[in-house]
Amino acid sequence: MKYSIKAKMTLLVAVIIVAMMGSMLLASFFLAEPFMISRQKANIRDLYRSLSSEYSDDTAVLAELLRKYEDSSFLQVEIFSQNGSLIYTSGRRMDEGFGGFRGGLVFDRFDPSRYTASPQVQRSGAADREMLMLYGLLTLEDGTQRYISIETPVEAISGTVQVLNILTLIISVLVAAAGCLVAWIYASKFSRPIIEISRNAKQVAALDFSHRADIQSSTAEIADLAVSINAMSGQLETFINQLMEKNRQLAEDNLRLAREEEMRRSFVANVSHDLKSPLAVLGGYAEMLKEHTEGIDPEACYDVIIEETAVMNEMIRSMLDVSALENGLRELKTVPLELGEWLTELTAREQPLMEKKGLSLSDSFASGLTVQADPETLARAVLNIYQNAKAHTPPGGRIEAALLRSGNEAVFSVYNDGENIPADKLDKIWDSFYKTDEARTRDEQNNVGLGLYIVKTITTAHGGRCGAINEEKGVRFWIALPLLKNS
Repeated sequence: MKYSIKAKMTLLVAVIIVAMMGSMLLASFFLAEPFMISRQKANIRDLYRSLSSEYSDDTAVLAELLRKYEDSSFLQVEIFSQNGSLIYTSGRRMDEGFGGFRGGLVFDRFDPSRYTASPQVQRSGAADREMLMLYGLLTLEDGTQRYISIETPVEAISGTVQVLNILTLIISVLVAAAGCLVAWIYASKFSRPIIEISRNAKQVAALDFSHRADIQSSTAEIADLAVSINAMSGQLETFINQLMEKNRQLAEDNLRLAREEEMRRSFVANVSHDLKSPLAVLGGYAEMLKEHTEGIDPEACYDVIIEETAVMNEMIRSMLDVSALENGLRELKTVPLELGEWLTELTAREQPLMEKKGLSLSDSFASGLTVQADPETLARAVLNIYQNAKAHTPPGGRIEAALLRSGNEAVFSVYNDGENIPADKLDKIWDSFYKTDEARTRDEQNNVGLGLYIVKTITTAHGGRCGAINEEKGVRFWIALPLLKNS
């Protein structure tokens, strides 16, 4: 079973605290009393050495010498002369009331045989009245002797040790409880950033990069880990986004390739269909001329053959131009071109052709709009738009050409009266060989279905856009070209 860092840290600290407190309790219960008795013996020996080196019968001097031992170590001191008279006892001098007790009471306590010149601390007495005692015989410079007894009850030490044990036990319990609580709080605080980093790592594993680990941790290692996790998350997010973008581009490329394949098949089919008719006509008229068919005017046959040959030549030239532009085989010879004046001249050449068909052509061209363009190639696109408008405008209808500025683009548009184009076919009309009426056959205006595709190809080659919109009574075709910066 796996435990959390918080639980492990708390348990570790608790074990350490309990071990320390347990050691203190064991020391208190089993070592405190022997240690304190040893210290008390040392105090008794120190006191006797002090008396040996600094002794004076002056009770005031004795009281000053012995007071610190009596107060701090609870030692009881008695000093007798050679005749057994009491000189000093536990901090009280003879003139404080001991003179009246020189009788049997005092001498009953004095036993010269117990005193030696090299005394040792002894422990004796009943269990409830056990004492630490030292009986020393001190010889002064004048040869007189003093009998010194130093005693302290062991019971007092045992009582102190018991109190100390109880106090140590209480403190140990409180310290252990407080230590465990503090350890739990610290472990929670310590593990919080780790838990946050773990949660962030799980989110990264689930490809959710919206969150970042907190780098303001109290420890440098965890802060470095958070920084590393965030860096990994950022790099992974970048890689995933790039991969998704590559997949999106791949899907678009696949779709484009599929569309181009479909267009290629349609292109082949349409070219085959549109070439079949003039070839059939050429073959038929050539046979009639060869067989000298009666009733056939040779001059008329020659005219038809020339006309059909021109149609096929136009189709092939258009396909070659489109292919050259699409594959970069034809380089545009661009120059700064002021569209207003240039379109006015180009439109003037189309005016008689429109009027011949009974159509009205009006124009409105803004001036000062200059683009970088190849005049010859761009003229092909403009004329194709005009031809498209002429082919789909009913007799007596109107055609309107316009040029205006729209942001950073110059927009040329041609409106013609006629039927609207179905909304789902507005984009398809720019494909090669596409006809809104797919059953429609070629006539002198219809040509071969490459007109608008050529417009789109030329416009794209110039960095522009093109499109068509339905209006109330007709359709407007437009091309937009980027203006030069100073235009």
